Amino acid sequence: MERHTYHKLCKARVLSLPGQIFPTNYSGNIKIIEYSDANNVIVEFLRSGARKKTTWWYIKNGEVRDRAMPRFNNYGKPFIIGYGEYKPVTHIEAYTAWTSMIKRCYNPNRLTRNPTYNGCKITEEWFNFQNFARWFMSQVRGNAYQLDKDILCKHNKVYGPQYCCLVPAQINSLFIKCNRSRGKYPLGVSRHKDFEVNPYVAVCNDGNGKSCHLGCFRSQEEAFIAYKLFKESVIKQKAELYKDIIEPRVYDALMKYEVEITD
Repeated sequence: MERHTYHKLCKARVLSLPGQIFPTNYSGNIKIIEYSDANNVIVEFLRSGARKKTTWWYIKNGEVRDRAMPRFNNYGKPFIIGYGEYKPVTHIEAYTAWTSMIKRCYNPNRLTRNPTYNGCKITEEWFNFQNFARWFMSQVRGNAYQLDKDILCKHNKVYGPQYCCLVPAQINSLFIKCNRSRGKYPLGVSRHKDFEVNPYVAVCNDGNGKSCHLGCFRSQEEAFIAYKLFKESVIKQKAELYKDIIEPRVYDALMKYEVEITD
Protein backbone atom coordinates (compact mmCIF):
# COMPACT_ATOMS: atom_id res chain seq x y z
CA MET A 1 0.00 0.00 0.00
CA GLU A 2 1.34 3.42 -0.95
CA ARG A 3 2.29 5.70 1.93
CA HIS A 4 -0.16 8.51 1.12
CA THR A 5 -3.01 5.98 0.81
CA TYR A 6 -2.15 4.53 4.23
CA HIS A 7 -2.19 7.97 5.84
CA LYS A 8 -5.54 8.74 4.23
CA LEU A 9 -7.00 5.58 5.73
CA CYS A 10 -5.55 6.40 9.18
CA LYS A 11 -6.95 9.92 9.01
CA ALA A 12 -10.36 8.64 7.99
CA ARG A 13 -10.32 6.17 10.90
CA VAL A 14 -9.40 8.89 13.37
CA LEU A 15 -12.15 11.18 12.07
CA SER A 16 -14.68 8.38 12.49
CA LEU A 17 -13.80 7.63 16.15
CA PRO A 18 -15.80 10.40 17.88
CA GLY A 19 -19.21 9.00 18.76
CA GLN A 20 -18.08 5.38 18.69
CA ILE A 21 -18.83 3.13 21.68
CA PHE A 22 -16.22 0.87 23.28
CA PRO A 23 -16.52 -1.58 26.20
CA THR A 24 -14.36 -1.46 29.34
CA ASN A 25 -13.43 -4.24 31.72
CA TYR A 26 -14.70 -2.49 34.85
CA SER A 27 -16.80 0.60 34.12
CA GLY A 28 -19.31 -0.28 31.42
CA ASN A 29 -19.25 1.26 27.95
CA ILE A 30 -17.55 4.49 26.97
CA LYS A 31 -18.13 6.88 24.08
CA ILE A 32 -15.30 8.75 22.42
CA ILE A 33 -16.00 12.47 22.54
CA GLU A 34 -12.81 13.88 21.09
CA TYR A 35 -9.72 12.31 19.53
CA SER A 36 -6.67 14.60 19.20
CA ASP A 37 -4.04 11.88 18.99
CA ALA A 38 -3.32 8.47 20.54
CA ASN A 39 -2.28 10.05 23.83
CA ASN A 40 -5.12 12.56 24.10
CA VAL A 41 -8.60 11.10 23.90
CA ILE A 42 -11.67 12.42 25.71
CA VAL A 43 -14.21 9.74 26.60
CA GLU A 44 -17.55 9.72 28.37
CA PHE A 45 -18.76 6.89 30.62
CA LEU A 46 -22.29 5.97 29.65
CA ARG A 47 -23.26 4.85 33.16
CA SER A 48 -22.25 7.94 35.10
CA GLY A 49 -21.91 10.60 32.41
CA ALA A 50 -18.43 11.46 33.71
CA ARG A 51 -15.71 12.42 31.23
CA LYS A 52 -11.96 11.93 31.38
CA LYS A 53 -8.88 12.14 29.23
CA THR A 54 -7.17 8.86 28.43
CA THR A 55 -5.10 7.14 25.72
CA TRP A 56 -5.99 4.92 22.80
CA TRP A 57 -4.06 2.03 24.41
CA TYR A 58 -6.31 2.07 27.48
CA ILE A 59 -9.41 2.26 25.28
CA LYS A 60 -8.54 -0.66 23.01
CA ASN A 61 -7.55 -2.81 26.01
CA GLY A 62 -10.66 -1.95 28.03
CA GLU A 63 -8.62 -0.51 30.87
CA VAL A 64 -10.32 2.89 31.17
CA ARG A 65 -11.76 3.22 34.69
CA ASP A 66 -14.51 5.53 35.86
CA ARG A 67 -13.47 7.16 39.13
CA ALA A 68 -17.15 7.77 39.91
CA MET A 69 -17.90 4.04 39.91
CA PRO A 70 -17.87 2.15 43.22
CA ARG A 71 -14.87 0.06 44.24
CA PHE A 72 -14.76 -2.78 46.76
CA ASN A 73 -18.23 -3.78 45.55
CA ASN A 74 -18.05 -7.01 47.55
CA TYR A 75 -18.19 -4.95 50.77
CA GLY A 76 -21.64 -3.62 49.96
CA LYS A 77 -20.67 0.07 50.24
CA PRO A 78 -20.34 2.64 47.41
CA PHE A 79 -16.66 3.52 47.85
CA ILE A 80 -15.41 5.64 44.95
CA ILE A 81 -12.16 7.31 43.96
CA GLY A 82 -14.06 10.35 42.71
CA TYR A 83 -12.92 13.13 40.39
CA GLY A 84 -10.57 15.75 41.77
CA GLU A 85 -6.93 16.48 42.50
CA TYR A 86 -6.27 13.34 44.56
CA LYS A 87 -5.26 10.17 42.75
CA PRO A 88 -4.09 6.81 44.13
CA VAL A 89 -0.87 6.94 42.11
CA THR A 90 0.12 10.44 43.26
CA HIS A 91 -1.18 10.28 46.84
CA ILE A 92 -0.09 6.77 47.75
CA GLU A 93 0.05 7.29 51.54
CA ALA A 94 -3.50 8.66 51.67
CA TYR A 95 -4.80 5.90 49.37
CA THR A 96 -3.12 3.21 51.46
CA ALA A 97 -4.66 4.61 54.65
CA TRP A 98 -8.09 4.80 52.95
CA THR A 99 -8.08 1.23 51.63
CA SER A 100 -6.69 -0.15 54.91
CA MET A 101 -9.50 1.59 56.81
CA ILE A 102 -12.11 0.09 54.47
CA LYS A 103 -10.69 -3.41 54.85
CA ARG A 104 -10.50 -3.14 58.65
CA CYS A 105 -14.21 -2.28 58.80
CA TYR A 106 -15.72 -4.44 56.06
CA ASN A 107 -13.37 -7.24 54.98
CA PRO A 108 -14.78 -10.49 56.51
CA ASN A 109 -11.36 -12.15 56.63
CA ARG A 110 -9.80 -9.18 58.42
CA LEU A 111 -12.67 -9.07 60.92
CA THR A 112 -12.23 -12.77 61.67
CA ARG A 113 -8.53 -12.25 62.39
CA ASN A 114 -9.12 -9.04 64.36
CA PRO A 115 -12.62 -9.06 65.88
CA THR A 116 -12.00 -5.83 67.83
CA TYR A 117 -13.08 -4.03 64.62
CA ASN A 118 -16.48 -5.72 64.53
CA GLY A 119 -19.14 -3.02 64.48
CA CYS A 120 -16.81 -0.35 63.11
CA LYS A 121 -18.11 1.79 60.26
CA ILE A 122 -17.06 4.70 58.06
CA THR A 123 -18.98 7.95 57.66
CA GLU A 124 -20.60 8.41 54.25
CA GLU A 125 -18.38 11.45 53.61
CA TRP A 126 -15.32 9.19 53.57
CA PHE A 127 -16.83 6.77 51.05
CA ASN A 128 -15.33 9.22 48.53
CA PHE A 129 -11.53 9.08 48.41
CA GLN A 130 -11.39 12.76 47.44
CA ASN A 131 -12.91 13.76 50.78
CA PHE A 132 -10.69 11.43 52.79
CA ALA A 133 -7.52 12.48 50.96
CA ARG A 134 -8.32 16.18 51.38
CA TRP A 135 -8.66 15.65 55.14
CA PHE A 136 -5.59 13.38 55.28
CA MET A 137 -3.32 15.84 53.49
CA SER A 138 -4.50 18.69 55.72
CA GLN A 139 -3.46 16.71 58.80
CA VAL A 140 -0.02 15.44 57.78
CA ARG A 141 2.89 17.33 59.30
CA GLY A 142 5.62 14.75 58.80
CA ASN A 143 6.30 11.18 57.76
CA ALA A 144 5.03 7.83 59.04
CA TYR A 145 1.67 9.07 60.29
CA GLN A 146 -1.02 6.53 61.17
CA LEU A 147 -4.80 6.83 61.30
CA ASP A 148 -6.33 6.53 64.78
CA LYS A 149 -9.99 6.50 65.80
CA ASP A 150 -9.74 6.00 69.60
CA ILE A 151 -7.57 8.78 71.03
CA LEU A 152 -10.06 11.63 70.59
CA CYS A 153 -13.07 9.50 71.49
CA LYS A 154 -12.36 6.44 73.59
CA HIS A 155 -14.02 3.19 72.44
CA ASN A 156 -15.12 4.96 69.26
CA LYS A 157 -16.35 2.73 66.41
CA VAL A 158 -16.79 5.35 63.67
CA TYR A 159 -14.18 6.51 61.16
CA GLY A 160 -14.80 10.13 60.21
CA PRO A 161 -13.10 13.55 60.37
CA GLN A 162 -14.68 14.50 63.69
CA TYR A 163 -13.50 11.31 65.40
CA CYS A 164 -10.16 10.48 63.77
CA CYS A 165 -6.67 11.92 63.84
CA LEU A 166 -3.24 11.22 62.38
CA VAL A 167 -0.46 10.49 64.85
CA PRO A 168 3.14 9.29 64.67
CA ALA A 169 3.56 5.51 64.84
CA GLN A 170 5.08 5.70 68.34
CA ILE A 171 1.92 7.30 69.70
CA ASN A 172 -0.44 4.98 67.86
CA SER A 173 1.44 1.91 69.17
CA LEU A 174 0.62 2.96 72.75
CA PHE A 175 -3.02 2.12 72.18
CA ILE A 176 -2.72 -1.21 70.41
CA LYS A 177 -4.26 -4.01 72.43
CA CYS A 178 -4.23 -7.76 71.90
CA ASN A 179 -7.31 -9.16 73.60
CA ARG A 180 -6.52 -12.70 72.50
CA SER A 181 -3.25 -12.89 74.41
CA ARG A 182 -4.06 -10.79 77.50
CA GLY A 183 -6.13 -13.50 79.16
CA LYS A 184 -8.64 -12.87 81.95
CA TYR A 185 -6.67 -10.21 83.82
CA PRO A 186 -6.69 -6.42 83.36
CA LEU A 187 -4.30 -4.69 80.96
CA GLY A 188 -0.67 -5.09 82.00
CA VAL A 189 -1.43 -7.71 84.65
CA SER A 190 -0.61 -11.38 84.79
CA ARG A 191 -0.44 -14.02 87.55
CA HIS A 192 2.78 -15.85 88.34
CA LYS A 193 1.93 -19.39 89.39
CA ASP A 194 5.09 -19.75 91.51
CA PHE A 195 4.43 -16.65 93.61
CA GLU A 196 2.22 -17.21 96.66
CA VAL A 197 2.40 -13.92 98.58
CA ASN A 198 2.39 -11.40 95.72
CA PRO A 199 1.29 -13.42 92.69
CA TYR A 200 0.14 -10.56 90.42
CA VAL A 201 2.78 -9.02 88.16
CA ALA A 202 2.50 -5.62 86.44
CA VAL A 203 4.43 -5.05 83.21
CA CYS A 204 4.25 -2.14 80.77
CA ASN A 205 6.04 -1.04 77.62
CA ASP A 206 8.04 2.16 78.10
CA GLY A 207 6.96 3.55 74.72
CA ASN A 208 10.32 2.79 73.13
CA GLY A 209 9.94 -0.94 72.72
CA LYS A 210 11.29 -1.94 76.13
CA SER A 211 9.17 -3.94 78.57
CA CYS A 212 9.34 -2.63 82.16
CA HIS A 213 8.64 -4.82 85.20
CA LEU A 214 6.64 -2.69 87.65
CA GLY A 215 6.51 -5.08 90.60
CA CYS A 216 4.56 -7.92 92.21
CA PHE A 217 1.32 -7.31 94.10
CA ARG A 218 -1.19 -9.04 96.36
CA SER A 219 -4.18 -8.33 94.10
CA GLN A 220 -4.77 -7.75 90.43
CA GLU A 221 -6.32 -4.37 91.29
CA GLU A 222 -3.07 -3.22 92.92
CA ALA A 223 -1.08 -4.48 89.97
CA PHE A 224 -3.37 -2.65 87.57
CA ILE A 225 -2.98 0.64 89.45
CA ALA A 226 0.80 0.38 89.02
CA TYR A 227 0.31 -0.31 85.33
CA LYS A 228 -2.20 2.53 84.96
CA LEU A 229 0.05 5.15 86.55
CA PHE A 230 3.06 4.10 84.50
CA LYS A 231 1.13 3.89 81.22
CA GLU A 232 -0.47 7.29 81.66
CA SER A 233 2.94 8.83 82.37
CA VAL A 234 4.32 7.27 79.17
CA ILE A 235 1.39 8.69 77.17
CA LYS A 236 2.01 12.18 78.58
CA GLN A 237 5.74 11.92 77.80
CA LYS A 238 4.98 11.06 74.17
CA ALA A 239 2.43 13.89 73.98
CA GLU A 240 5.11 16.36 75.08
CA LEU A 241 7.67 14.85 72.71
CA TYR A 242 5.41 15.24 69.66
CA LYS A 243 3.55 18.36 70.80
CA ASP A 244 4.76 20.46 67.87
CA ILE A 245 3.68 18.00 65.17
CA ILE A 246 0.31 16.76 66.42
CA GLU A 247 -3.00 18.62 66.51
CA PRO A 248 -3.76 20.61 69.68
CA ARG A 249 -6.90 18.51 70.21
CA VAL A 250 -4.78 15.35 70.05
CA TYR A 251 -2.28 16.76 72.54
CA ASP A 252 -5.09 17.70 74.94
CA ALA A 253 -6.69 14.25 74.61
CA LEU A 254 -3.38 12.52 75.36
CA MET A 255 -2.70 14.66 78.41
CA LYS A 256 -6.17 13.84 79.79
CA TYR A 257 -6.20 10.17 78.76
CA GLU A 258 -7.10 7.72 81.52
CA VAL A 259 -6.40 4.01 81.44
CA GLU A 260 -9.37 2.09 82.87
CA ILE A 261 -9.50 -1.41 84.31
CA THR A 262 -12.28 -2.25 81.83
CA ASP A 263 -10.09 -1.40 78.81
